[in-house]
Amino acid sequence: MDPTVRFDARDGFPVVTFGTGPITPADVLVLLDEEDGPQRPEGQTTDRRRAAESEQGGEDVEDGLLTRLVGFRLYSVQFGLDHVQLRFETDASPHMPVLNCDALPRLRTPDGSLASGEPGYADAFIGLIEEDVTAVVEAAGAGFVVVLGGTKVVLDPSPEEVFGEEIAMLSGFFDGSSWIWRPGEEPFEHL
Repeated sequence: MDPTVRFDARDGFPVVTFGTGPITPADVLVLLDEEDGPQRPEGQTTDRRRAAESEQGGEDVEDGLLTRLVGFRLYSVQFGLDHVQLRFETDASPHMPVLNCDALPRLRTPDGSLASGEPGYADAFIGLIEEDVTAVVEAAGAGFVVVLGGTKVVLDPSPEEVFGEEIAMLSGFFDGSSWIWRPGEEPFEHL
């Protein structure tokens, strides 16, 4: 069953449902294959929502800013010498999020995997323009994944691919929300 996206009238952010209820990180993890992260024993999870739910007795808690991207479409890809910047928009919201990746993500397409510097990498990224974000996942020790159409944008750099104090930053929300991912912090504790 495919996820359904509607936009909350109060704040313009997408609300994703899967079947009859909200999509959970467990639902989204089925989008990942073995190459995208470590395998976890049945029932074990490391994502922020589940950890917060168990600590707070099962309450539904914010899963981080990255989840706000679901339902937005990619409208711009900008390449710099050592980074790539993804800009998103939607007709249903005034927010215009920007994901700046200081470590270059890998792309997992239906035809295979592409890394920065490989033939077709830039073309594959540009081909994602106008695709909607259908899912996102953050997992400890595995970085994060943004799913655009049938392609996974995987940000899980090796220590050699991290050149500064930041791995990525998400900003561009009208409420001023932003998030910076750094080496040694969730979900990049392994760096």
